[in-house]
Amino acid sequence: VPSTNPHRHSIMLDSGKDSSNESSKSSDSSNGDDDENDELLDELRNTKKDLFGTDIPITDELKDAAQNAENAFLAAMLEQKQQFQQIKSEEGSDKAVDIFMGRIQKEDEASKLEDERLLESLMKEEEIVGEIDDENEKTSWQ
Repeated sequence: VPSTNPHRHSIMLDSGKDSSNESSKSSDSSNGDDDENDELLDELRNTKKDLFGTDIPITDELKDAAQNAENAFLAAMLEQKQQFQQIKSEEGSDKAVDIFMGRIQKEDEASKLEDERLLESLMKEEEIVGEIDDENEKTSWQ
């Protein structure tokens, strides 16, 4: 069951550090996180307004979605940190770095391949549409 504490992950990420001021850190980071979230939301609203000419309405659903995305990101980061620490403890720092750099490189290559496939697909669609348009022009003049 997912925790409802939005600061759970940040506290867990800092669990390896000195936690003598954990409660004050948590409340301080809560205010800082809220300010940062508000700034990001304002920036997104301004960008949307610039692009589409309207504001993004503030809704609880939007806030919940943003919080869920943040929690998912923090959970993924925590998982990666734990995996890194495990590899580091078993095989050393250099090997852990090599493994993670290899993962990043593979993901980048996979992303580039996917982008190329999408581009090829779009180009084929444009060719087909262009051919259809050419055929329509030929038949409309007859």
